Amino acid sequence: MFRLISETTLFLCRVIANYLMWRAVFSVTDYLHAEVLDRQLHYETALWGMRERQSRWRDCVRFTNYNQRASTPVYWISPLFESDTSATNGGPPELKVT
Repeated sequence: MFRLISETTLFLCRVIANYLMWRAVFSVTDYLHAEVLDRQLHYETALWGMRERQSRWRDCVRFTNYNQRASTPVYWISPLFESDTSATNGGPPELKVT
């Protein structure tokens, strides 16, 4: 019984280690050269039937939106607000009239 438990534990540890390594490699494949991206496309074609890769700019926009959720909208929205109105009355900022 002890041998079975130790072999099962070793097997589970290897499965978890392989999964973690796979996730780590899969998370950086979007940033590698075209040969790796082609292999990833071949893998995704086998899994989900994807026929073509997304364009590079879509990957960049997706990456930016995911990793900079708060800072990206602020860049576009902050010019619409008066900078001194919220400091003077303590309320929400007023929109600029353009």
